Amino acid sequence: AALCRYLARTGTVRGKSILEVGCGTGATGLHCAAALNASSVMLTEGGSEGLLQLARRNVDANRLLLNCEVEVRRHGWGEPVEWAPELVVGSDVTYDRDAHDRLCATLRALKAPAILAHQHRRVASFLSGESQLDHFLETAASVGLAVDRLHEDATNPLAPVSILRVK
Repeated sequence: AALCRYLARTGTVRGKSILEVGCGTGATGLHCAAALNASSVMLTEGGSEGLLQLARRNVDANRLLLNCEVEVRRHGWGEPVEWAPELVVGSDVTYDRDAHDRLCATLRALKAPAILAHQHRRVASFLSGESQLDHFLETAASVGLAVDRLHEDATNPLAPVSILRVK
């Protein structure tokens, strides 16, 4: 929700081809297609077949609300990319330290700016001894990606969200 609010407030999506990485249910990409005037949306997910089917069902269920073409495709981070979006979005895709290298490889290969929402998980950071966000920032820098913090959403003070721009 924090990423959708940010994208709506800034108009960043208007008229752009959008690729959502790690789409899960597809909520962020569907919001871009239904309410934010994207020119096209590609939802990508590398998880289970069930999750991919859920995203497809959500696209079908919302078809009448969509203002542009929306596709759903399987894509695992780190695999070759065949798309050239104008903007990449991703919500809650930075929580798994073990996936940061593959996520950053994908973002670098897409060659488009990305807007990501990072939900701070204090327990996970405590258990690992390092902030999940700090680890993501280090991994991004190691492959030549620059990350800027655009906004902090504290709607839920127990789980604040940082909006990041990756380029």
